Amino acid sequence: MREIGFWRDARPSGNGRSSSDRTLFLQQPREYVQAVLLKSKSMGPRQPAAPSPKEDDDMERPDPTALVDHGWFMTHSSLVSMLEWYLVDGAFVESHELAYSYCRFRKCSPSTQDPKIMGACTMTDGVYCWPEGYWHYIRYHHVRPPQDFLDHVTANYRRAILAAKALNREHDNQVLWLWNAELRQPVPMPSATQEWILEHTTLQLLGAQKKNPPMESRGWDCGLRAPSYCGCVIS
Repeated sequence: MREIGFWRDARPSGNGRSSSDRTLFLQQPREYVQAVLLKSKSMGPRQPAAPSPKEDDDMERPDPTALVDHGWFMTHSSLVSMLEWYLVDGAFVESHELAYSYCRFRKCSPSTQDPKIMGACTMTDGVYCWPEGYWHYIRYHHVRPPQDFLDHVTANYRRAILAAKALNREHDNQVLWLWNAELRQPVPMPSATQEWILEHTTLQLLGAQKKNPPMESRGWDCGLRAPSYCGCVIS
């Protein structure tokens, strides 16, 4: 799959980690936390290591602070609304972690006040995959997606709406959908996983959503939208 919205780590420190918390542990059973801490202590002090291929790949990922485009956000309100539905409600869960992501913008008030909005899932439409928190960067920081992804969303938007309605009609809007890579199609999420995700992430059942999918953007001439952004420090 093609990745979109995966960023390089911010402000690396000497041990290879971000100087800000990269992730925040979600609530886990006490036995689990104790086991993790015990394993960490038994390993002793961590020694600095040479960059791994994964870290090298991370540095090749884009920096979202360089992709801010307030003008684009203000003049494409309909397209932005389409993106919100497509990224959040029109996609399937590809995978999930036991921790939240963090915002790459310094002093980001929304994510500081509610770390949950950064998400713990990776979403997909079967072609692209993106972190659950990608919408946060568009909404609060006006990060503009690449043109090829915008074209992809515009071309597949109507089809995604019809597919979502058909899938959820079968299960009375009571299931989340997990992408099956082998079958290359969504399948109902196991109930235990769904319960965990509904409690710890921003994802909702279709029946709990208050908004219908917005109308398609036509000609990308969508009028002005009032500026609304976090105003965080870009570095």
